[in-house]
Amino acid sequence: MKRLIFYVCVIGFGSISYGQDCSSIKHGTFYSYPRNSYVTHEVIITRQDTIETMIDELLGDTSIWKFDITNNCVVNLKFIRNTKGVNEFQSKYFYSDIYREETTKITREYYTYRGFWVQDSTRPYTDTIWRKPHRN
Repeated sequence: MKRLIFYVCVIGFGSISYGQDCSSIKHGTFYSYPRNSYVTHEVIITRQDTIETMIDELLGDTSIWKFDITNNCVVNLKFIRNTKGVNEFQSKYFYSDIYREETTKITREYYTYRGFWVQDSTRPYTDTIWRKPHRN
């Protein structure tokens, strides 16, 4: 679960991508590889309807999030539950806040984003989400 926090909360910078067609990132299966992982670490993200499922086989955890995407490709994620439970630090954010991803670029192979917890946007995180399995 610590990796999920890392995945969601590390420092980074970016800009919102206005005017892009974000329909291609609303539904489907995507792959994330948390930066600075010392081992091969893949998180499989599936979006269907208003539910996002994140499967982290390395940690043996699956988390469920409610999501919506605005017209300017901003993704809002609200934690529902996970299989491992949350620690005190995680519960501070997971149950009372929204994680926001501001999409910065969309290509055929991947999209990039700047993410942060809405109530604490002082620690933004930038990363790439791939459309197909991809190793760093």
